[in-house]
Amino acid sequence: MDTVFEKQMEVRTFETDWTGRIRIPVLLGYLQETAVGHAIQRGISVTDMRRLNLFWVVSRVHLCMERYARYGDVVTVRSWSSTRQEIFTCREFEMVDKTGAVMARATSSWALLSLETRRPVPLEGNLPAFPIDPRRAVADDFASLPELAEGDISRRFDVLRRDLDVNGHVNNAVYAEWVLEAVPWELAKGARVAELEIGFRAESHYGEQVVALCSGGADDTFIHQVRGGADDRELARLRTRWLPLDAFGG
Repeated sequence: MDTVFEKQMEVRTFETDWTGRIRIPVLLGYLQETAVGHAIQRGISVTDMRRLNLFWVVSRVHLCMERYARYGDVVTVRSWSSTRQEIFTCREFEMVDKTGAVMARATSSWALLSLETRRPVPLEGNLPAFPIDPRRAVADDFASLPELAEGDISRRFDVLRRDLDVNGHVNNAVYAEWVLEAVPWELAKGARVAELEIGFRAESHYGEQVVALCSGGADDTFIHQVRGGADDRELARLRTRWLPLDAFGG
């Protein structure tokens, strides 16, 4: 069984922004697609887990950008499992160009939940053994992200059918799309995300209304929060750091 899984993808026009660069939610989708491919290879895919009345959820993501892919670029995403603990397993990612130069790095934390209770279950006894490569693409111990008491900017969204994944809740990349829309246009038009951290707190479902809050700007770093549902529950905490477009080359 291979420790590192690779998947090659070509950036398409509808996956880019107005400058021709790949959008962050799309890149997160690339990472997710690669993780799914590796899980299928290992026999621990969504379909495999559903037979056991379980499902995968991602609890944390930390993405670091070196360079943005553009329309027509062919990229390869590498992924491997770096840890296997009681209820969490960490998965690492690297996205490289055709020369092998790293364009993006990410680490993530995943858990198995019961379909009945929606609570985590131990990995031992529910997952087969699989090889671990302890290298971390991004060094992060996943300390809690800061809570946002009040946002300077807010944007409201309806959860649409297109936002849902196979588990029936909002796909993780959609949260990034919501909060990036809340960043001031004066910054976003001339800069891009250099670093993105997401901490998922609760599920969101079709028909709910959510609000993306944004505050900060010191050192081009913003704190974000997504809240929603009839109980206004906290859905996610995020932190983004931005750099001018020319910092990424190309």
